[in-house]
Amino acid sequence: MEKLKALAKGLQEKGIPLIYLRDPKTQEPSVTFSMMVVSFVLCTGAVIAKVAESKLLGGLNFEYCLQLLMATGAGYLGRKFMSGDKTIE
Repeated sequence: MEKLKALAKGLQEKGIPLIYLRDPKTQEPSVTFSMMVVSFVLCTGAVIAKVAESKLLGGLNFEYCLQLLMATGAGYLGRKFMSGDKTIE
């Protein structure tokens, strides 16, 4: 984890912005929480585009967005269940 943090810090120092949202529980930047929020926004956009029959989002497929949301949600929740010394938070 420290290597990933060092890599992210190095990229930010070189001018490549990496934006992470803060986890509401730990108040630390979280990659998995950020991915889950982005996939939720995409899924919401796909639902709105499908209901409005809009081509604004370029034919965003709702089924694929939902699979992405489930995968990122599992990654975020799996991280919560597996953190610590074999404890469930």
